[in-house]
Amino acid sequence: MRPSGPLRHDAPVRLVPRQLRRSDFPSSVPYYGGRLTPQVIQGMHTYGGRGHPPPPPAPPDPAVHQLALLEDLRSNGYVTPSEYEEIRRRIVGEG
Repeated sequence: MRPSGPLRHDAPVRLVPRQLRRSDFPSSVPYYGGRLTPQVIQGMHTYGGRGHPPPPPAPPDPAVHQLALLEDLRSNGYVTPSEYEEIRRRIVGEG
């Protein structure tokens, strides 16, 4: 769709270096397309003087969370003591 009115040839033109326009050379400049290159991002992380990131924390034991929820249900009167014991045994893997 062409703009209405006469064409203007005095509009400002932005000149962009070829390295910034070409997507096949992303590592030739530190900043491209609104993002930092992966190499620059890796250089930003110091990890406290160590060369590698810290290991992720161990996932919490799902049984602990389930037992806490079950205890909440029991204390609020939603399950009977016999139901509580039966479900608790299934969670901890007894019998």
